[in-house]
Amino acid sequence: MFELFDMIKENLPEVGYIAKKKIPQNKAKWKHHMWDGEDTLCRLASTGGLNIKRYESSDPSQGGSVCKMCRDNYEKRN
Repeated sequence: MFELFDMIKENLPEVGYIAKKKIPQNKAKWKHHMWDGEDTLCRLASTGGLNIKRYESSDPSQGGSVCKMCRDNYEKRN
């Protein structure tokens, strides 16, 4: 598992957003997750809730929405 996170750290910015590489036809269903350099703020990456190999750095301004759990956890941190 740690090897996977090392690979991700090399390929993703330190802090930002990740989303599935394949954009769905309906962009409203496209979910972006907040990435803190170690894990998604909703902890789905570390718990196996999402297949991180299918994700890449993303920009929520291109469509879709940000994961509600990521947003809530971000607000708790700040």
